Amino acid sequence: MVYLQDGWVMIDNAKIMRERDISEKFNDRWFLQMERVIDQWNRDATDTEDGYEVRVERFNYIAPQTMTKLALGYLNPNYSILDVGAGSGLVGKLLIEKGFSVDGIDFSDGMMKLANRRGYNNLIPADIRQLDMLELVEQKHYHHIISVGVYGDFVDAEWVLPLYDVLYSNGVLAIGGEYYNLDGLSKILTDTGFEIKEETDNIGHYTECGFPKKYRYIVGIKQGLRDINS
Repeated sequence: MVYLQDGWVMIDNAKIMRERDISEKFNDRWFLQMERVIDQWNRDATDTEDGYEVRVERFNYIAPQTMTKLALGYLNPNYSILDVGAGSGLVGKLLIEKGFSVDGIDFSDGMMKLANRRGYNNLIPADIRQLDMLELVEQKHYHHIISVGVYGDFVDAEWVLPLYDVLYSNGVLAIGGEYYNLDGLSKILTDTGFEIKEETDNIGHYTECGFPKKYRYIVGIKQGLRDINS
């Protein structure tokens, strides 16, 4: 159900966008589609025994492990991490086990309950496709942002731009997602002011039909005057 609350357009407890940002393209059909997507993810999360967790294992979903290994050398455990599109917390679980503090954003209340059980701290129920991500995270900045299986799969590459304002200068941005839709991401990041430290293509997971799904993994450092220790 779509409703308004304190200036936000809400769907099932998730902040979708500010009321002021609604345009013609965000019509009833668009909101109905969003309702269906969120409902599906919530239902996937409610039955982990034969639902989401089993599918992750069946698809041989290795993207969280691949991204974590690639980014780990650039991350400082003294700083918190924002997991964008946290889902059930597969990436955060790996980082928490290594001593990191992890916050998360996801539009599925059910998935965030799984992330909470994995040890996430602050969890924000919201769609990451926000025009003002800094407002969404309540003006908080992060030294590290990581996202796996969202960009390229569910979100276009250009939606990475709002993350720039949330990240401290010299902060780390690590993204892994479907290869074919992230082909131009490194250029977007470079043009925005990131130095690309790592970029590699590898398997994200295999489908039930046995065909590998190719992922692109990128780690960038935000350039600027604001020091990471600020």
